[in-house]
Amino acid sequence: MFLFPNYMSANVFKQEKDALCFQGLMARLYKLFAVQIADPRSEPTHTNGLNIHALIVDNATGQVLGMQQNSIHAFKHPIRHAERLRSSNHLHFIFVVFGLLFNPQCKAQQLPPSYQKLTSVWTITLAEYKDRLAQTNPTITGGCVTLTTATLATDLLVMVLKVSTVHSKGAMKNFIDSLTEQVVSMRDTLAMLADTDNYIFQDFIAAYHLPHETTQETTQRTTVIHNLLIRATNSPIDAADRLCQLFYLIQAARRIVSENVKSDVASCLLLLDASFKALTTLAKDNISQMPEAQRPSYEKRLQDLISKEQIVIKSTTN
Repeated sequence: MFLFPNYMSANVFKQEKDALCFQGLMARLYKLFAVQIADPRSEPTHTNGLNIHALIVDNATGQVLGMQQNSIHAFKHPIRHAERLRSSNHLHFIFVVFGLLFNPQCKAQQLPPSYQKLTSVWTITLAEYKDRLAQTNPTITGGCVTLTTATLATDLLVMVLKVSTVHSKGAMKNFIDSLTEQVVSMRDTLAMLADTDNYIFQDFIAAYHLPHETTQETTQRTTVIHNLLIRATNSPIDAADRLCQLFYLIQAARRIVSENVKSDVASCLLLLDASFKALTTLAKDNISQMPEAQRPSYEKRLQDLISKEQIVIKSTTN
């Protein structure tokens, strides 16, 4: 475990704030802890087992600017660690804390040799994507398909903005460029979440192959599967939340894009609306598999998102 404290903090308030941030980060790491997976054909990788989480806080206001998990495998990029969070609105007084936890007592979960492990959907061809999906034992999840669609729909919006900036000047060009940057950032996040959904599914496959002959093994296996169900439930809910944020960017885009590409904005909105509904359907199914005592908080969060999306979509299409 590592903590990078703010050595500039001289008052008790900031010291207590730093301590609370660290405790919150460790609680999140505990909740989302990924047990190491060992592929029979290769050495274990950072995808699971090396749990790196980052928290960035504005030291002036105490506002949490971002919290994220390691994403180097999602983008096949060695420096896309969780601590590289971006904030366009707060460029100073930022302190970073990250946690690293590896539990050597947890047995490595073994994927069956017949399972075709997939590191990222963004490194395969469309033909391979289709073949991997249309199988009795698919390696691509419904959540990943939904988020792949959402990612490509967001790229359609990027195209619209770039076309519109060709004939724009001055303040309008700066506004479109800024909006484009935000949409690109959201697209990259959705792409990462598509792979994340697959990672969780791979963890499920490995978890179901854990030994469960003794009481201790059965208890550990049940705990791992339950924790994965929580991650599998949070995955589509978190993604749906991102789409709600993206709808606000579409609202801004509709007012300033060129006339000849406004139909593309409408297509983008329809695709993302369908993706949102698909994600909430997946989340509802996962919630129904939880113990009854755990369901209410997830059901409330999901219903709040659905209500929010309905309002945003209505205002966007008017």
